[in-house]
Amino acid sequence: MPGLSNVLEDDDTRFDTRPDLFELMLPSQLSPNERQSWCLPDIVTLEARFRYAQADDALAEIRHLRRLYQGLSDQNRKHIHNSQGTQTRSKGTFDRYKTRISRFATVYRHARRSLIALDLTGEITQWPPRFLELKDSDICGPGRDEDEPSEGQIVSSWIWVIPKSTQAPNEFTPDDVTGPAVRVNDPDKTDLSMRAVSGKEVAVSIRAHWARCQARAE
Repeated sequence: MPGLSNVLEDDDTRFDTRPDLFELMLPSQLSPNERQSWCLPDIVTLEARFRYAQADDALAEIRHLRRLYQGLSDQNRKHIHNSQGTQTRSKGTFDRYKTRISRFATVYRHARRSLIALDLTGEITQWPPRFLELKDSDICGPGRDEDEPSEGQIVSSWIWVIPKSTQAPNEFTPDDVTGPAVRVNDPDKTDLSMRAVSGKEVAVSIRAHWARCQARAE
């Protein structure tokens, strides 16, 4: 960002580093005083909105990968193979899914830390009730793993029951990036991608996923 030369270290060797490792120095990486002194107008709001979307997308991808992982795990338990090669391939597939889930969990945690730095009270994006701290134990479901208690004793992780997203008071319309803030009040133009699914919809989705897995097995 223009004006950050006084914040960055005066070291010419930093330009010789790999470009993909060079710090961008976004507002979330600066102290409150530095943001007040050096950030361009409204750039804090822009990054906060970006981090909100980043966290939301990361959670959606975690849920998607967990559904796939759970389906593969269920099918693997039903169809046990004694071949060493088959078991090795299955383990490799599960490890790849775990790696992808871990990667998106890291993205979510980074986005949440940025929101804490930029919008601690949720005044800009109203994120606090939606994006909770993500622990490793929260990344589970939607079904029951072998080492978990019976279905009746399982408590769903918060990632499956997050509250409905509310529109920020200063949300821009998609076709008005540089203009003044405009509220979108037309119900026909509601962004359904920002809406959290209900418990009934989750149940329907799980049943449909189970039916597809069963059809493939047959």
